[in-house]
Amino acid sequence: MHITWLTSDEMFKTTFHSGKGVRTFEVNLSPTTAGEINLTAIANNAVSTASSSRVFNLYYVINGFSLVAHPSTIYKDASIQLLREDTANLPQGRLTIVIQYGDGNFSSLSIDSGDPSLKHPGHVFSYPYIAEGQYQVVVNISSPIDEQVLTSTLKVIEPIQNITVRHLNFPPSISYI
Repeated sequence: MHITWLTSDEMFKTTFHSGKGVRTFEVNLSPTTAGEINLTAIANNAVSTASSSRVFNLYYVINGFSLVAHPSTIYKDASIQLLREDTANLPQGRLTIVIQYGDGNFSSLSIDSGDPSLKHPGHVFSYPYIAEGQYQVVVNISSPIDEQVLTSTLKVIEPIQNITVRHLNFPPSISYI
């Protein structure tokens, strides 16, 4: 029996096996691209042909992401941007993103790595801080094959609401001793 091995319609290996019965084969792939891969085995002998296929996805590790917190000194409302650079290798698969705001609260998002909202200016997380302080924002990004952690620091300062200069009445005469 001859077996021809194909990935996405390109032959990469042929094997020959004599006899009959169930055979188990291990195939090592070295793909040069990511995405959907169709692996097909076509077996034939003098009287018949049979084939079997499997489709699977090959992903890149998480890459090309940055975290920007605007501005670094704020009062209350922060805009935290998760940006995927144009140079990032895709696909990276479906991403689960968990953002920890540094005050005990968090939010999460499930999004495809190729989603255009991740490109400039990036996916924006708006968050209202309620107390002054320094906060470490941590973003955990996970995919089917990888994880990445990004951090940024925000300093929250309450703004001056108003300032008043008043005239104070001093006694008309001042004596010194």
